[in-house]
Amino acid sequence: LTLFAKWDQSLFRQTVAIPSDIQCDVLYRGVQFCFVKHFAVLVPYQPVLATVEGVIFDALLKSGAITYENYTEPWTMGWERASRTDKGVSAACQILSCRLYMKESLECRINTYLPPDIRIQGIIPTVPSFEAYAWATFRSYSYILPTYVFTYCDESVIDPRGYRISQSRFHRLQRIVNNYVGINYYKNLQSDRQRKGDATFYRMMNRCFASSPYLYKGQEFLTITIRGQAFMLNQIRKMISWLLIIVRAIAPESYFNQAFSLKKISIPTAPPNGLYLERIYYEGYNKLYYNHEIYSKLDTSGFESGIEHFRQHGIIEKILEDEFKHLHFIQFLPRLLEFSPIAHVNPTPTQLFQARRKLYYKNFKESSNEAVLIAN
Repeated sequence: LTLFAKWDQSLFRQTVAIPSDIQCDVLYRGVQFCFVKHFAVLVPYQPVLATVEGVIFDALLKSGAITYENYTEPWTMGWERASRTDKGVSAACQILSCRLYMKESLECRINTYLPPDIRIQGIIPTVPSFEAYAWATFRSYSYILPTYVFTYCDESVIDPRGYRISQSRFHRLQRIVNNYVGINYYKNLQSDRQRKGDATFYRMMNRCFASSPYLYKGQEFLTITIRGQAFMLNQIRKMISWLLIIVRAIAPESYFNQAFSLKKISIPTAPPNGLYLERIYYEGYNKLYYNHEIYSKLDTSGFESGIEHFRQHGIIEKILEDEFKHLHFIQFLPRLLEFSPIAHVNPTPTQLFQARRKLYYKNFKESSNEAVLIAN
């Protein structure tokens, strides 16, 4: 976790980051945890579940960084997370913002009360109005996949661990995954129950690509990286499932945009095991406070060695080892065959115009606020 903090009397305004699950700067491996939310506090009538935020709250209280009032009422400390992760999803660089009572070597104090799967990597001062979620410009997620999942649905794989993807199939994968780039309607690629046609289902992806294949204990893997402004519940896992449906030729490549249609399509959710939060970007904040007298930009370069070590050994290696031992996708792939192509219905030009206008006014508002602050 990397904490971004700002002096506020005896308190700091901070953001925390953790490997694979939160940036305070917080890093975590989510296999043993449920949702990020401080579940026992926010929903007291539910049974107590192990959550990342719950474990962090316990450590903050024991280390003296927060009071018991802050513990029971997180809003009093301005608690905010940059992104939420599902059960089983890790984070290599999560960001949290909050106000803490600053003490010497606070990161070390907090880490002594945290399990090895959760680490706070650093604490950085920010402006009092900083909110980890609202100021985030982009979020980047990565999903690790064995290459045998990209075989055609009618193609038998005798030895999944010995399979190697061909160059032609890899280039086809790169071409298909790049189709996610742009503004699209993602109602069919998420699990939130909202009304049909709602503008909140439009999301912008600005980078989607597949890494070059690599070997782990003789088995071939590759990583799909998706970077966008914001994501909905299970969105990336469904995007991976839809990608596999097209690449495995369960549906023709011409059907790819059908996932962005208004007509409902049932798409299975890929396993959470290979997914982790890669990075949170604060380009707007860093541009605004790049040369500020008091506040510095949100830069994790001082923690990169710790973040990269946790990412490689605390997340990636364990994901690879888990898939190598259990071959989770052998059990999941048959579920993709349940998909059946249906009539294609695109969003109307009016709906696309409204979504683009909404993004334009959001960017215009941010640039206007920046101009006012610079003038002041």
